[in-house]
Amino acid sequence: MSLASSSLCLFLFLSIFSCIKSDELQVLLTLKTALQGSNTDVLASWVSNNHVCDFTGITCNSDNFVKEIELSNQQLTGTLLFDSICQLQSLDKLSFGFNSLYGTISKELNNCTKLQYLDLGNNGFSGSFPSISSLSELRYLYLNNSGCSGVFPWASLEKMTNLISLSLGDHNFSPTPFPVEVLKLTKLNWLYLSNCSLQGPIPAEIGNLGGLISLELSANNLTGEIPTDIGKLNKLWQLELYQNRLTGQLPVGLRNLTNLQLFDVSTNFLEGNLSEVRFLTKLVSLQLFENQLSGEVPAELGQFKKLVNLSLYSNQLTGPLPKELGSWADFDFIDVSENFLTGPIPPDMCKKGTMKGLLMLQNKFTGEIPASYANCLTLERFRVSKNSLTGTVPAGIWGLPNLNIIDIELNQIEGPITKDIGNAKALAQLYAANNRLSGELPEEISEASSFVTIDLSNNQFSGKFPASIGDLKHLSTLKLQNNMFSGSIPNQTIIFFKRCSQKSKISKDVLTLIICFALGTVILLVSFACFFYLKKREKDHDPSLKEESWNMKPFRELVASEDEIIDSIKQENLIGKGGSGNVYKVMLSSGKELAVKHIWNSDTNGLKRARSTTPILGKRGGKSQEFEAEVQTLSSIRHVNVVKLNFNSKKRVLSLVDSRIPEVFKEDAVEILRIAVLCTARQPVKRPTMRIVVQMLEEADPCKLVRIVISKDGTAKKIEVKENEKINSSA
Repeated sequence: MSLASSSLCLFLFLSIFSCIKSDELQVLLTLKTALQGSNTDVLASWVSNNHVCDFTGITCNSDNFVKEIELSNQQLTGTLLFDSICQLQSLDKLSFGFNSLYGTISKELNNCTKLQYLDLGNNGFSGSFPSISSLSELRYLYLNNSGCSGVFPWASLEKMTNLISLSLGDHNFSPTPFPVEVLKLTKLNWLYLSNCSLQGPIPAEIGNLGGLISLELSANNLTGEIPTDIGKLNKLWQLELYQNRLTGQLPVGLRNLTNLQLFDVSTNFLEGNLSEVRFLTKLVSLQLFENQLSGEVPAELGQFKKLVNLSLYSNQLTGPLPKELGSWADFDFIDVSENFLTGPIPPDMCKKGTMKGLLMLQNKFTGEIPASYANCLTLERFRVSKNSLTGTVPAGIWGLPNLNIIDIELNQIEGPITKDIGNAKALAQLYAANNRLSGELPEEISEASSFVTIDLSNNQFSGKFPASIGDLKHLSTLKLQNNMFSGSIPNQTIIFFKRCSQKSKISKDVLTLIICFALGTVILLVSFACFFYLKKREKDHDPSLKEESWNMKPFRELVASEDEIIDSIKQENLIGKGGSGNVYKVMLSSGKELAVKHIWNSDTNGLKRARSTTPILGKRGGKSQEFEAEVQTLSSIRHVNVVKLNFNSKKRVLSLVDSRIPEVFKEDAVEILRIAVLCTARQPVKRPTMRIVVQMLEEADPCKLVRIVISKDGTAKKIEVKENEKINSSA
């Protein structure tokens, strides 16, 4: 070959080389344009006067051609132009995971035939995923949570025999049985197919994937038993099968997975015992909750040197927990609630000082709370309620600095709440009801400034109520009933009732109305419950109360109770109206029907008040003309089912109201209780509509803006507050 020919060939080669270089620059600049909306400076180096190999996220091969694009987790947004990207002929890695990319993944992705690594997961793509059967050299495929949906092209995987990692989970794919194509990928060591609409049984052929170190098939609709062939996967480090519909027992052969560290088959329908678990000595986390497992917790778990998380709640387990459980490693969390476990609480689960959660409620544990937990400064949740624990709460537990919940209710625990509770700055919830706790509540309880809920009911606390408890600004629930406290609530307490809505604005201020109605309903229901509880207590202690409250004078002998009559005086039973009252249909428990006349009261102007519950009396206590006329009319009727009902007096009605309610509010209470009775009718169809309740509340005006000052001696004074007056809670 002549020198001229050699020079010409070299020139042509350099020209082609230069052209390719130019094309790669243009491809990347086009890609940058498609990602222009990204809020990041990661693409700042992508400019034409820089060499492409100097672009951030770009790796070149020895010939300075683009080999890798690694831009995962870079806050990128925009679309990917695969027809352009796949012009990079040496590209073997394309990684855009954990960004905010959108649009569709086009079929032009098939042109990236040299790809060995593809990560488009955790983005916001849409549409179905295209067939990628030409990407036969792939070794790592991460498409999990990419946003794609529809039918996944499982057949595309059949030629990818070199796949090592396959991650397709977290997609709303069309339901499909376990894909047989996956079972042929024998080089897999990582398989993530959780939450991708798999259904039916797990094939026994899963045992052929002997190289797996991680198998995740959770949150699907898998059914049937866990195949025994899963015991062949002796390299498994992680096995996640939770939230399916698996049945049967833990498979024989599970014991062969001696390298298993993370095991989760929770929220299934598994039954049988835990005997296969006792050989999994390298377990770090064991999650078997929400199944139907039974039998005892294997004693071997007490010797597991790496175990830090144990969740067995909502099963049917019996017997004791291993004494040394959690004492070897940096134990973090245990939840064995809702079983039938017995014996003492293992004492050394916080031996390494790392434990955050101890949840053992609703079992049959006995003995005392171990004193060792008083030193567990990392503890955040301590829940041992609904057991048979005795003794006292170790003093230090009350004051643990990171604890946000103490739940010891429904045990037989004794002793006081100690002063160190003031150190519990994170404590928000204290449930200690139904125990035998005693002594005085320490003033230091107010120093636990995060309190939201305190329930100390049904104990034996005594002494004065701590004056400082009013300093707990976040406290919304305080239950102290059925103790032996003495004295009155200390200090002057000012209560503000703000008007719920104004009649002139009720149809404009919808949000206020909804909030007000919700609060009003709660108040009504509570008032209703308190009213009938107190009324029942009064009836139990004074059998003559009913006779004093209502005056029944039957025209003939009739077997009926006052409650049957009163409970039927409601709008749904209205069968007639008269000039002085309404007539209601009453069905007795005996099966007989009555027509009952409810006489209206009159106001000072002689106007009827159809909703009044006040007695039918005149202004000075004398009977109204309407009442007299009604009695005269009824007396002339000789029907066999005529019954006359009459409130005796206003005083008698008010006597039903709790005596602890200040006099200034008793009349309001009577009217609100009447509305509460209507709202809590046993049959929903008999309850008034929201519109009617709002109307009744408006007329009753229970939320009128007032200020009630309750002094230490228990007396009360109501002061009306003007609409424009500023309400100051510190007043």
